[in-house]
Amino acid sequence: QDLSPYPGQRNFVVMYQTNEGNDIDLKSISYQTNGTFTAPVNIASLSGDDINLTTNDNGTVAWENNGKIWVSQYFTQTNTFTSPYAIDSAGAYSPAFSASGLTYLKANGDSTFVISMNLSFNGNNWVINNVKYKSIAGEGSALATAGSFSGGSICLQNKVGSSPSGLILGDYWLNYLEYINSPVYNYSQPAVSDLMMIVKSGMRFLAYVSDSLTEGEIFAETPFYINGLYNLSQWPGEDRNPKMYSTFPETYILAINVFWESDREGFSTIYYSHFDYLFGGVEEKSKSEFFLAVPCPFDMETTISFESAQSTPVNIFDLQGRKIKTLPTQKSSNSWQKAVWDGTNQNGSNAPSGSYVAVIKSGTDTKSLLLIKK
Repeated sequence: QDLSPYPGQRNFVVMYQTNEGNDIDLKSISYQTNGTFTAPVNIASLSGDDINLTTNDNGTVAWENNGKIWVSQYFTQTNTFTSPYAIDSAGAYSPAFSASGLTYLKANGDSTFVISMNLSFNGNNWVINNVKYKSIAGEGSALATAGSFSGGSICLQNKVGSSPSGLILGDYWLNYLEYINSPVYNYSQPAVSDLMMIVKSGMRFLAYVSDSLTEGEIFAETPFYINGLYNLSQWPGEDRNPKMYSTFPETYILAINVFWESDREGFSTIYYSHFDYLFGGVEEKSKSEFFLAVPCPFDMETTISFESAQSTPVNIFDLQGRKIKTLPTQKSSNSWQKAVWDGTNQNGSNAPSGSYVAVIKSGTDTKSLLLIKK
């Protein structure tokens, strides 16, 4: 968890699993701006193994232990965690956070429950609401989400009877679940990432392992092409554990990064590939010359300028489509309007570091612009 948006002033917390004792426990260390690390802090030392650690951007930690899903909340001011709290038991496993909440799996006889919920800590108690269940046939495992910063896609490995493993792809709200199966080949170890653009919602990237070439190979799917399936590792050796991360290497480029590990000639190696998406395409980048933000990325504030004969407000959205703030505009010169965003939300609180979208409507024309807050 990164605790500061300003370069050169970064405090962050590393949360990890350790087997220093009789079983696997959870601890954390904090990196300070003076270049030192704090002493390890216990998150959980429950009886049995605390495994499958996951965390979100708000410092909420979830994990599994003895068939229960446990959570704890981190406090920046004191560098402490709340006592572990069990939110489900009797066969619950594989927790994963997305921007929309917490998702996990639960054994249910010869089927599996996929459970999603909104989860927060109000300073005294845990608040759980909007709980949804979806039952799937067979054994679910390896739950993956699009991450705690991007949207709501989920994917999990699924096995029914003696059939080869397949994948189930869906959304966090469990409105739909799509089965991706093969009568012959195993599909396993999924990773998923949303496009993270309000103007391109519903698009996602998927990576997984398939044994269609005898050994495990990493395949990736992109939503932009009809035949958008790529074999990323077409050489001898077992490939496994793909992970996906989204970054913005340049103002108008979204990079979908894929990392995986592989055995090559007796060595274990980390490999990397990426897909670069030009935000809005070339046409929109050209249009953005008349809709721009300076500076971007920004630390404290950015000035948004656009060409319009009318004074129209600028709406700031996060990448899940939630409106963060509406900015008034003022005439700059000729037909140009400008607005200043100081990185706060409508309540005046600082918005988290990350990417946002500025949207303006002028008549029937709608324009959008990517903003990056450090």
